[in-house]
Amino acid sequence: MPKQTTLDFQHSNNYDKNNFLPSGCNQLAFDWINKFPNWNDQKISIVYGNKGCGKTHLGKIWQDKANALSVNKESNLEEVLQRLSIGENILIDDCDQIKDDKFLYNLYNTSKEVASGFILMTASSRPMDWGIELADAKSRIISLNAIVINEPDDFLLSGILVKLFADRQLIITPEVLNYLLLRMERSFSGAISLVEGIDKLSLEKKRNITIPLIKDLL
Repeated sequence: MPKQTTLDFQHSNNYDKNNFLPSGCNQLAFDWINKFPNWNDQKISIVYGNKGCGKTHLGKIWQDKANALSVNKESNLEEVLQRLSIGENILIDDCDQIKDDKFLYNLYNTSKEVASGFILMTASSRPMDWGIELADAKSRIISLNAIVINEPDDFLLSGILVKLFADRQLIITPEVLNYLLLRMERSFSGAISLVEGIDKLSLEKKRNITIPLIKDLL
């Protein structure tokens, strides 16, 4: 019998503030976001960590809190600088993907203006590893307040699994959750890949998510 083709239905991520899971690995970043607007003279902050660590979620929370404009590497960067200079707050998601050293240099300098807004950057790596070649830009960016989100502990990992399944409108039993926690790769990216694989296999085999099903995958 030919293998059944499954449709890749899009699922939505829940970025509500109350849906974020604080833990030891992300507490500093979470507290800093909640401290806004009391960032004193630190106009720019960076939150970074591996895929799936929650940096985008924190960015969305800050965006709502700061009424910020969300931009990325596809945005008009000159317009970003103009809007920053007149006091608009800016969220730059995946800032390490913006390969424009001059923009980063001007972004830093513009943030020093009295009337400028605040900036939150998210990235997958520390500023030192962004590949910035312009010396003046690199020295400024690596001097910024940068907060890392480390890999999850068991408490957070269990919450992440429940959330990832819930985002796909799937519910797992405590027995299945415990089985996964004992055997899975202990990382954000590992959790994402695992849930994607289980969801796909469940659809292919038209079976509920049970330990026997998961054994077929692992």
